[in-house]
Amino acid sequence: MENNFQKNKKRIGGYTLIEFLMAMAVFSLIMGSAVQIFSSTIQSLRRSFAVQRILDQTSFSLDYLSRAVRMAKTGTIQLTRVGQGIIFQTQTGASQEIFFNGQQLQVTENGNTENLTSSDVQIDSFRINISGETIGDYIQPKVTVVLSASTTGNKVEEITNIKVQTTVSQRNLE
Repeated sequence: MENNFQKNKKRIGGYTLIEFLMAMAVFSLIMGSAVQIFSSTIQSLRRSFAVQRILDQTSFSLDYLSRAVRMAKTGTIQLTRVGQGIIFQTQTGASQEIFFNGQQLQVTENGNTENLTSSDVQIDSFRINISGETIGDYIQPKVTVVLSASTTGNKVEEITNIKVQTTVSQRNLE
């Protein structure tokens, strides 16, 4: 009788409780690592999108300002709003002002005001310095812009800051 029991015992297949617990522990470690990698990838993507968003906004604003200053009539560039704005005449004779309203960059032309930056980007500071704007001083007119901006977001990884400085020389089109 004992031999039959031992024979039947050898034929029964399966896992012991210890083997099952070990398999669950290894599976849990692998899944925990996968979730951590996935989570860090999502955070990295959010950070990359925030940087891309702020670069797109500041690049567009500075390109717009650069193009407008280059094409402005010579001798018409003036500072406004205590160095936080610039006003000039376009080649068509229209008056155009680009300025910082405390949160965003805006442009006013012929009484119409539009935002240059979206509400996703907060402009923290905006300063303008003009040199060579006087006719007859024999210095090529140039405008230096210093801009500091940050993105707005609900999560820490979505918030990023950028500081940009550029100098634009005016073209002598007259």
